[in-house]
Amino acid sequence: MDDATPQKQGWGLTQEAFDKLLVWFDSDRERAGEKYEMMRLKLLEHFEHWGCVSPEDYTDETFNRVARKIEEGKEIHNPDGYFYRVARMIFREGWRKEKKVQVIREHSQPRPNPNEPDESDKVRCAKQCLQSLPPESRELLEEYYEHYEGEGGRQIEIRQTLARRLRITPNALHIRASRLRKKMEDCILECLKRLAAQ
Repeated sequence: MDDATPQKQGWGLTQEAFDKLLVWFDSDRERAGEKYEMMRLKLLEHFEHWGCVSPEDYTDETFNRVARKIEEGKEIHNPDGYFYRVARMIFREGWRKEKKVQVIREHSQPRPNPNEPDESDKVRCAKQCLQSLPPESRELLEEYYEHYEGEGGRQIEIRQTLARRLRITPNALHIRASRLRKKMEDCILECLKRLAAQ
C-alpha cells in the first residue's frame, strides 16, 4: 500500500495521533510546535503555488495522512521529503477531481435554480455567523486567518504571537482555530438553508 493512500474508512485525527505527530517532530513540545507551524507554512505555500482551490484543506489532509502513518508505526527518516511526497500525491488526487468537476460544468447546462444562494446571501450569513461568536472567539478567528491570503511569510510570526498572548502552544491554537472555522462553516450552511426555505 502506498504511503499516501487515502485514509482508512472511519479514521480521523485524534488528540493522541496529533500528540504522536508532535513528538515525531521534536521531543521538546515548544520546538515541536514551531516545526509543525513551519511545515504548515511550507505546505500552504506549495499548494498555493500549485494553484489549489483550498490550500488550507489540502494542507490539513497532508498532515492527517502523515499522522496516520506515524500512529501506525511507520519509520520515516526524511520528514521534509515524506511530507512533500504525500503533498504531491494529494495534489494530484485533488487536481484530477477538480478537472472532472470543471469538465462536467463546461459540458452541462443546468437550469437556473431560484433557490441557489447568491453572493450577497453568503456574505450576509458569514457576517451573521461571525457576529454570533463570542468576542474572544471572533477575534481569534479573524487574527488567525488575517494574513492567510498573499502574506504567508508573516503568517507563522503572527500565529506564534497570538499563541503567546493566549498562553497556549501553536498546535493548540491551530486546533482551536480549526474548530471555530468548522463551526462557522456549519453556521453559514444552516443560515443559507433557512434563507432558501423562505
